[in-house]
Amino acid sequence: MPKSLRRRWWSAPSRYATPAMTSARERQRILYYWARLYAGELLRGEEHSRLRPVIVIVWMIRPLLETQRFHAKFEVVEGHGGERLSNDLVIHILELSKLGLLAQDEPDRLLRWARFFTFKDEAELDALAKEDPIMEKARDVLAQISQEPRSISIARERESNRRLHVALLNEQLARAEAKGEARGEAKGKAEGKAEGKAESVLFVLAARGLTIEPAQRERILGTTSLATLTAWFEASMTTASVAELLEIAT
Repeated sequence: MPKSLRRRWWSAPSRYATPAMTSARERQRILYYWARLYAGELLRGEEHSRLRPVIVIVWMIRPLLETQRFHAKFEVVEGHGGERLSNDLVIHILELSKLGLLAQDEPDRLLRWARFFTFKDEAELDALAKEDPIMEKARDVLAQISQEPRSISIARERESNRRLHVALLNEQLARAEAKGEARGEAKGKAEGKAEGKAESVLFVLAARGLTIEPAQRERILGTTSLATLTAWFEASMTTASVAELLEIAT
C-alpha cells in the first residue's frame, strides 16, 4: 500500500469520560492525543511531506456531544463553504449511550463493535462471533487475554499496585494538607487549608512525573481560592500537563 494511503488509528478508551472532567476538557484531551500522534510522525528536521493522516476513534460510555447521533465524524473544514483544509485529521466519536440512535446508513460493523463492547453474557458474544469473522477473532483474542496466566497475573499485580499507590497517595496527601494547615495557622485557618491543598496539587503532579516550572509552582502555591485549588486537585490526577491544569478557571 502506498505510504500516502496508510492511516494511523488510535482508539481512545472510555476512561476519558469521567465525572470529574468537563465536556470541554474531554474534547481538548481528544484533540491533544490526535496532535501528539500527528506530531510524532516527524523527527526534527524531517520534511512535512512525511506526515500521514491520523484517524482517531473514541468509544464513549457517557454522553459527550449534544448531537443526537450514535456516530459523529469530525473533520477540518471551512466554516462557510465547507471546503476541507486537509484529510489528515478525522475524529470519530461513538457514544454507546446513544446506540439506539444508530443511523440506517451506518455500516453494520459499527453496530457489531458496539455490541462487542456491551455484551452481557457469553451466549451473546458467541452469537456475535458467528455473524462476522472479525468478531470471532475479537472474541478469541479477548478469551486468550482473559485466560492467559501471565495476563491474569499482570492484571492482578497492576490492581494491587494501583491500590497500594492510592493508599500511599492518600496518606501523603493527608500529611501535606496537615502540614500546610499547621504552617498556616498563624496566617489564618483559611490560608492554612489553601496552602495544604496547594501542596497536595503539587504532590500529585510530581508523583505523575509531570514537569513543574518554577513559575507554575509559585502560582499554585500563591493561589488562595479553595474552589480553584480543589478544581486543580481533581484535574491533577488526569491532566496531560501543568499548563493544561492552570487553564482551568472557576
